[in-house]
Amino acid sequence: MGSSSQRLGREGLVFLRRLIDGTAKGWRLESASFTSLELQFALIDGATHLELAAVPRLGRSHNGGAVGIDIRQLNRPGRPTPAESGILAAITAGFARIDFVALISRLGRDSLLYCDPRGNQGPSRQDSYYERCDHTPDFWKFFYPQHPFLDSQARLGERCARIHHGTRECEVMTPNVSVAALRYFADEVAQDPGEGDVYLSTGITEADVLAGRTQDLLGRTLDRVAREHRPVAIHLRTTCLPELIGDNPAAFIKSIESRLGIPVFWTSKTRPSASACEAWLRRSLAKTKFASRRDPRAVLLCGSASQAAQLEAKELCAGLGLRVVGTLLPSLDFRQVPELGEASAVVWWNPIGWEKVGDAAFLDCGFKVVRYHPPFGLAGTKAWLERTASVLGGRGADQVYAEELAARKSRLADIQKELRDRTVALAGDMTDIGYLTSQREMFGFSLAALLCELGCNVRCLVFNGGDGARAARTAQGAGTLEFVPFASRGQLDQELARGADLVFSHFNHDPRLEAHGLRGFTEKDLEVGMDGLLRSGKILSERCAMRPFLGRRGGLKSWL
Repeated sequence: MGSSSQRLGREGLVFLRRLIDGTAKGWRLESASFTSLELQFALIDGATHLELAAVPRLGRSHNGGAVGIDIRQLNRPGRPTPAESGILAAITAGFARIDFVALISRLGRDSLLYCDPRGNQGPSRQDSYYERCDHTPDFWKFFYPQHPFLDSQARLGERCARIHHGTRECEVMTPNVSVAALRYFADEVAQDPGEGDVYLSTGITEADVLAGRTQDLLGRTLDRVAREHRPVAIHLRTTCLPELIGDNPAAFIKSIESRLGIPVFWTSKTRPSASACEAWLRRSLAKTKFASRRDPRAVLLCGSASQAAQLEAKELCAGLGLRVVGTLLPSLDFRQVPELGEASAVVWWNPIGWEKVGDAAFLDCGFKVVRYHPPFGLAGTKAWLERTASVLGGRGADQVYAEELAARKSRLADIQKELRDRTVALAGDMTDIGYLTSQREMFGFSLAALLCELGCNVRCLVFNGGDGARAARTAQGAGTLEFVPFASRGQLDQELARGADLVFSHFNHDPRLEAHGLRGFTEKDLEVGMDGLLRSGKILSERCAMRPFLGRRGGLKSWL
């Protein structure tokens, strides 16, 4: 998993906590993460907080050639108090007998791989497009990714009530319009789960704001919904206007939960929804009655939104000898997981977009957790099987992969045959192309590699790459991969006209593509798993077939 930052799994946490307890009694491990070059961890003792890093000692020790460990203080470096100096000395002595390479290897056995939204994901659409002064793309820009924060789309299930506290304008005026033809970006879709039996909006007006009655209106609406409809849960969504004028539903929520026993899930535009999601997880897990001996083969599946994705994930888990007791996230409906108390592990199917919702709630309840790259494509699915089997045991991942691939071999061959003569263009500067061809950035998988698995001829058009960015076509998977530099509008137009059948573009209506009758696609058109790969291939094949015949392209308008 390279040098990307990882957090500790259950076994790694137990190991490090025991190590800390043996060297710094009274101190508690608050958090920890590591790379191949460093282990960072935070300790607390009352009001005292220490942030430390364990790094490899320069030069090898005489202890059998093992790599020693140095401890560094990250907060207030060079100015430790006498008490902190004593703890630092004790921890340094405790880590002195440990080989750094062995320590990192030990922690990596069941580590959790996160794609930090604040770290290596790169600029989002908000940074790279909406905050630009001219709000227009450079001629070579096609890549404007939107970081998916899926915690804002959590669902409570049936028989819940939804309350929207805000103005009617805020409720209905959204750029994520439901009409596909009106979307500015192709991957913008209205994300309203439409759940629950009751939906109410306070619909506050200017008169309500001036009269100072918005808070009272919110309280009456909450109380009426709770008393009249008796939902199993209430999802309250507040917007920025009532929050700016001081509306706070905390007292109403406390009253409803204590008097009527109806839990309230509160999300808003000014409060991070991940914290609400984690609090709901902890509350629900605290009410779960866990078996004295949990089934080591029973697992909870997370991060699978569609029914098709859930079915394939359950099938692959069954192949490994695991039994899926239920699914959560985006669903927060614990009623759908009656056997949760028997489960011993949590397995993430696609964790991308759930980075802000950590696994601490599951780890604190004794679950093992498997969080790895999402299983996009054949290579991604194989790696996911290997990681899951490595952490939880079971049948050999290679055997399961071979069996599942054999069951889909003929359908995959048909898709590859359809796409064998299709050229898919990925355009952008060297940074954009790096995101589209790397597994570790942005999407959690290599878009170029997945297209090659489908049999496509992938042509990467690199802006201002020079001759150093040029690479001849080479075989890659079932397809081919090549890199071609360009430096002007005219050169880009020539490359788009030179046999391209499909182009990656986040714009819904892209004049650069329409000038050649080309269709675009985004990462949202691709699905996880082997069956997801087949469905994705079918979508791309149909998009390619929609291009007008050469004789009918004469009337297309040039974008130059």
